[in-house]
Amino acid sequence: MDPGRIRLEAEVRSAATTAQHCEPTGAALFHAGQLAVEDALFLGPPGTGKSHWAQAIGQAVIQQGYRVLYRQTHALLDDLAEATLDGTRKEHMEFLETVPLLIIDDLGLRKLPLTVAEELLAIIMRRYERANTMLTSNRPVEDWGKLLGS
Repeated sequence: MDPGRIRLEAEVRSAATTAQHCEPTGAALFHAGQLAVEDALFLGPPGTGKSHWAQAIGQAVIQQGYRVLYRQTHALLDDLAEATLDGTRKEHMEFLETVPLLIIDDLGLRKLPLTVAEELLAIIMRRYERANTMLTSNRPVEDWGKLLGS
């Protein structure tokens, strides 16, 4: 996928998902008007609002003028596979590394093959302490080894 086509994406499932619903959390991402580098992990059973909170925080970040990319895990990895096939992998990885907030939703919804899991981990590691990454999952961290193909 061309990084230019995904400059600013925040797929919000509900019109009611706005920054107003997460002002305390959204405000905590900013220090002296700048986006702080913080990572977040939302865990819990289905239907508890993890995706809603992540999207609302994403909207708050957008309203502050920053770029946000929201993707469900499988869509993010499909985008990367497409970029590999069309020869834009390097540019796509650079975009994924630098977008100020990357929200990866529904990690663990389905098991990932080992090579794909390694790609996801590479994205997360490249972003570590450089840009904000937010993950949601309905699976406990203890289960992630099985889900990530190991």
